Amino acid sequence: MTADEPSRSQDFDVTIDALDDGRIATALVASERLLRGDKTLIPRLLRARALSKAWRFAESEAVLLAEPTDDLSAEQQWVLYRSWAVLRGEQRRHFDEVEWLRCATDLRPTETSGWIMMGCAYALAGRFTEAAACHQRATVCDGDPDEAFLNLGYVLRAEARFEEAREAFARALLLTPDYPEARSALADVSKALAASRRQSPTTRKATWKAAIEGWRSDRVASGLVAMDRYDALDPHSEPAKILRAEMLISIRRFSEAEASLLRVDDSGKARASCYAAWGSLRDAQGRFDEAISWYGRQLEVDPRSGADTAMGTSYAMSGRLDEAERRFRGAMRRPGDPSGAQRELGHILRMQLRLDEARDVLEACLHRKPRSERARRSLEDVAQASALLGNAR
Repeated sequence: MTADEPSRSQDFDVTIDALDDGRIATALVASERLLRGDKTLIPRLLRARALSKAWRFAESEAVLLAEPTDDLSAEQQWVLYRSWAVLRGEQRRHFDEVEWLRCATDLRPTETSGWIMMGCAYALAGRFTEAAACHQRATVCDGDPDEAFLNLGYVLRAEARFEEAREAFARALLLTPDYPEARSALADVSKALAASRRQSPTTRKATWKAAIEGWRSDRVASGLVAMDRYDALDPHSEPAKILRAEMLISIRRFSEAEASLLRVDDSGKARASCYAAWGSLRDAQGRFDEAISWYGRQLEVDPRSGADTAMGTSYAMSGRLDEAERRFRGAMRRPGDPSGAQRELGHILRMQLRLDEARDVLEACLHRKPRSERARRSLEDVAQASALLGNAR
């Protein structure tokens, strides 16, 4: 072992761990150091993955395109195809992601991971039939069939096929009894089925509260059932139409979300909220320019709505970090609480390894919102990346 090998091994481990738990700045620093000492395939692909997670898509693509493909082994091709899939997924180009995953899965058709990833990509694109087929295929493959049943259950739950979802979650738990995600999802669909069969009358207030709580706590089935009940009690409520759309967006039922928003009277009091929901819909679909346009309309109606922060996030997710920064800084100058814009600005500054600036902004955010978990984790990432670079305070 050479003198450099322990350091190289450490950079490799740090990069992998940082990518797995969202410490983007740390992954960028460690992957760059790793690549300086080892320009073989895996370090290059780790570098590309770190750049894609930082929404630096052009740089990530350049790294992938620089990789010669003529003499790659099947194992190396598999890793390369999955790296392209990660990039396209981060760009929300989910159909392109599926094609790269299909190439990878063709090389390892008996493993669960490729089918599960393909199923998740289809689900994010709102293609539930294809998603369910991929997860169903994964349930009979080698690897993690429990995870395949969990994801199959998620797809069925999103389609409100609660009986079938319950069976899928139960199968996941049969394989792995200590599976918190499956247990929580099973409880959700069981509660939703019980609620849907209950004939007792309920008030609008209680039903609205149940819908909100279900949505915010990721109890998708319970939220959908409560929303259906509320619609029956108050079919003309504009806020209810918007909330239904937001629920449907979160589970990728895009056409139904759009139909719900088209029913909203956007000349009334709900106009700003309606525009915000349209922006969320287009963001989820990867149609970022349209999302930005909707947030712009929201900002015109309500300058204090936080729409320029949402607009900045759309710019960032489309890889336009300079414009995102401009929007976040503009949002911080507006009247009201700037902590949301500070948090998002700190996020993209660390993606660019502007660590001192990121630290200052995130500390200011935490001064205002000490319980902001995302800001706290971002600040920890900045501190670790700074330590790796040797310039920690």
